Amino acid sequence: MSDCRRHHRACSSSGNTPRAPPTRLIQVEKGKGDEPALRIKLVLSGDSPVKYLAFSHCWGGSSTLELRKANVEEFQTGIDLSFLSKNMRDAVAITQRLGYSYIWIDSLCIIQDSDEDWNAEAAKMESVYAGADCTLASTGSASGDGGCFHDRLNLCSLRACKVGVSGGTQPEWIYIRRDDLSDFRRGVDRAPLNQRGWVLQERLLSRRILHFGAEMLYWECCLRSASELCPTGYVYKKHPQEFYGDFLPPPIQVEIDGSDLEPEDTWKRFRLIQRRLPQPDLDLFGSQGPSGVWQTRQAFMKEPRRHGLEPWSRDSGAGRHRTALEQIQENNLEGQGILSFAQTWYTIVESFTISRLTFSTDKFIAMAGIVDKVKRATKYHHVAGLWEEHLVECLLWFVTQGPSQRLRETKKAQTAPVQAEVGVTISTDSTSPPQSPSTGQPEAETTASDGIVEILQPGVTVLEEAPAGAQPSAVAKGLIIGPQMAPTWSWVSVDGPVSLNQFPMNAARKVYTTRLATECSATASPVSPGPGEPNWKALEGVLKIKAPLLKIKHLERDGHQWYIYVGPWARRRSARLLPDVATFNRDAKGDEIEPELFCVSLLSLRRETEIVFHIKSREVQGLVVKCIERRDEGPDVYERVGFFSSAMLEGGSPHLRRFKKAPLEEIHVI
Repeated sequence: MSDCRRHHRACSSSGNTPRAPPTRLIQVEKGKGDEPALRIKLVLSGDSPVKYLAFSHCWGGSSTLELRKANVEEFQTGIDLSFLSKNMRDAVAITQRLGYSYIWIDSLCIIQDSDEDWNAEAAKMESVYAGADCTLASTGSASGDGGCFHDRLNLCSLRACKVGVSGGTQPEWIYIRRDDLSDFRRGVDRAPLNQRGWVLQERLLSRRILHFGAEMLYWECCLRSASELCPTGYVYKKHPQEFYGDFLPPPIQVEIDGSDLEPEDTWKRFRLIQRRLPQPDLDLFGSQGPSGVWQTRQAFMKEPRRHGLEPWSRDSGAGRHRTALEQIQENNLEGQGILSFAQTWYTIVESFTISRLTFSTDKFIAMAGIVDKVKRATKYHHVAGLWEEHLVECLLWFVTQGPSQRLRETKKAQTAPVQAEVGVTISTDSTSPPQSPSTGQPEAETTASDGIVEILQPGVTVLEEAPAGAQPSAVAKGLIIGPQMAPTWSWVSVDGPVSLNQFPMNAARKVYTTRLATECSATASPVSPGPGEPNWKALEGVLKIKAPLLKIKHLERDGHQWYIYVGPWARRRSARLLPDVATFNRDAKGDEIEPELFCVSLLSLRRETEIVFHIKSREVQGLVVKCIERRDEGPDVYERVGFFSSAMLEGGSPHLRRFKKAPLEEIHVI
């Protein structure tokens, strides 16, 4: 932390985030006389700047103490540490040992049973984490009972293992140690805390983070990461030169200690071997690619870290970014491929959609601080998770782990029960951040079949008849299930991880894109509530688009993969279909059918595969839509059912011209 303060100017500012201090903080003091060793109480921060820490943690566990309207005055007098979760007790102790007097803890600084206070403080969440001197993260704990400190089973794993070898030309001893960068991915990126949707915002907005992992401490700041396994740390790769190749050192001249090495000498130097990145854990970057090649290339492009051989004093932020958000803030993403705005934005979206949330409405709130930061940096216009200035590219998202389900709004009930719509399915997470009135209880799930709605709650099962004409909402033990969260063209409408594939073969090669849509615009607004229904945060909207529209002649399913045929010969596959939902080919009764579907071609891509002879692969990407309303006047109305790509085939597609030269049609997608 002292090295960061001394050498990293970028970590001493919060970028373009306005400094609005949190309304309340927890003051930490040493006890006097017979008092406990540490005393804490709730204080108002006022307008004067104060140095404080923030705390990022999983809720849930045996402790339920939180700030409520009834105990505000009691908290201002003092808070009994014994009633706090182990996570919080550890955080308080760490605050004192690091020499700080104040820490911000969500459940103790936001009035949890006041929507007014919660909404006001949620609007400040961006500045709370960006303004904190450092964020303490209980990264290795899945609940409040885990604590920040964990028993280490084997300290020897932090040191290299000396192994004897035999052989005339071999050394007598070699040293083997854990792959520290892969360990960072497992211990931080895939840790229990970072599976929560809310934490992405906390992590991206924080200037410094001290991770308390399950096995060791980890460090992150704007210019460097580190761990106990690799104290010298990792710097962030520079665009685009350090993104060359797939996890191999660049075959170019590299300056080390003031000397240049020729390509044939690069593997002779230990410090250059250190630059080689370990292969990724491909299950972290799930994809529907035809082979592991696309997965590996995608994982390499998304790995921002490399070993930092230089001292901390030489760290420079020029061209290096810890997060995709920092790239967007520089507002120079006018290129294509890896340097495009859309691809960078979906790096954030993919990380967010991989994680879990308690209520579907959290998708909007948990991304609000990030969206606001992008708006200020770019002056772009946001619409349902997409950006108008790059709308064509942003529409080309796909579900990375197979077909998902449509996401519906869920919230706590405030009124009398309403019947449930048949076929509702929701997914939730029990480790909730400061949301009103979340209690961090075990998740709820609702399923339906044959006219019976089964609503599962912690420890109770409720069966309700779903009569004809039932309202599109349900209440079970205080849980309301409302309308679909967003229009089908928005990634917010699906429950699952999504991504974008506009990467080049590697950063040394280029990708060229051409928009095939001649007109494209979108609008979205909150769903209007029906009689007796609450106000919804779910969005409804229309995508107006004019682009090549081509009817699909035949769909083929091969295992878990779907293929599109648009040509006159049924033997030649035309493109790969990645469905958004698993029920796209079923009717209202659940019977399997072959629906009437269309391809909307949006983007033509040319990727360099060989530089010397200027060889390029060609691809068309677009949406697969289904007509739901034919109109005598005006454009027909469609809904999105998936994404198609002509490149996800062995040998490519024989029908590129058909996709690009299909008649231009104006349609509306809802």
